Amino acid sequence: MDFFLIWVFPALLLGGFGLLLFLATTKNINRCKAVSGWAKTTGIVEKSAVEKHKSQRFNRRIRRGYQQSHYEPKIEFSYLVGGSTFHSSSYKNFDGIYQDDSEEKAAEIVAQFPSGKKVTVTYNPDQPAESYLLPQIDFTRLSEHRKIQIVMIAFALVWVGLGSGIKMREQIMAENTQKQIQQSVGVLPINPDQLEPGLNLIIAEYALTCSEDGYSGKTIAYKEKRCTNGDVSNLTAIEVDSRKEDIQKIDVISALKTPSDIDVTVTFFNQIASLIFKDEALASTSEWISTTLPEVIQTSNTISTTIGSIPLKMSNLGSNIRFTLGDSQ
Repeated sequence: MDFFLIWVFPALLLGGFGLLLFLATTKNINRCKAVSGWAKTTGIVEKSAVEKHKSQRFNRRIRRGYQQSHYEPKIEFSYLVGGSTFHSSSYKNFDGIYQDDSEEKAAEIVAQFPSGKKVTVTYNPDQPAESYLLPQIDFTRLSEHRKIQIVMIAFALVWVGLGSGIKMREQIMAENTQKQIQQSVGVLPINPDQLEPGLNLIIAEYALTCSEDGYSGKTIAYKEKRCTNGDVSNLTAIEVDSRKEDIQKIDVISALKTPSDIDVTVTFFNQIASLIFKDEALASTSEWISTTLPEVIQTSNTISTTIGSIPLKMSNLGSNIRFTLGDSQ
């Protein structure tokens, strides 16, 4: 969504608007070119007057409607082509300038063409009924406008291209990062075969029932084995997260316990730690668990450390405490 709103949507607005203007301007340039080759004849002004048109508008600021007046010259003239008389009221073709809608300007134009005045009429030889009094054939201004519109379209294309390049670069970097993580060793120095004997003893001791599920980590997907006693009020649970694409690599082992008895909770967490740590590392981990658990219970904080190269974290989840070894990728 961010890519669309930041890169695509503005480009569509600017480029689309520029394209519409470009097509309209090109159409009018071609019109001017065509009119420049039309035939001419003499005509006579039959009637000329200033016409007033009213349109209804709405002012959002004051939330009220109002009428707006628009004035334009109305010049009716007749001319003879091939023995036939034609009537028209076309004053100008499009010349790239917005028409002045003031009464004064319209009156000035009407004054130049009083009734009975002989005028030169430019008409379409293929369709004599199509004619103008003062045809616009100079499209210099229109050509300048078209250059601006081309710049608008080009900028829109560059903008969306730049955004696409940035997005592609981010995707390539994300794919490379994911590939590096997938090819890297597991965060925890143990595989499922090595983990299973000790894990099965803990599962049997606490009468846990296991199930499997999956979830997405930061960049890769995981297969999760969750074993729990099913007692929400006095929870005991273990979660083992192995990489979905390579289940031999384990990144996270978590233990969850309702801390109704601190000593029992410390013992359970130490059993989980013993699946990974040995000797001095296990002793350091056990000491950290013993000192950290009461603090986490009292303060509801999350406390982290690292032993060896393995990150440890203990969090207060409200009614339960989570002890985590490793980290998801």
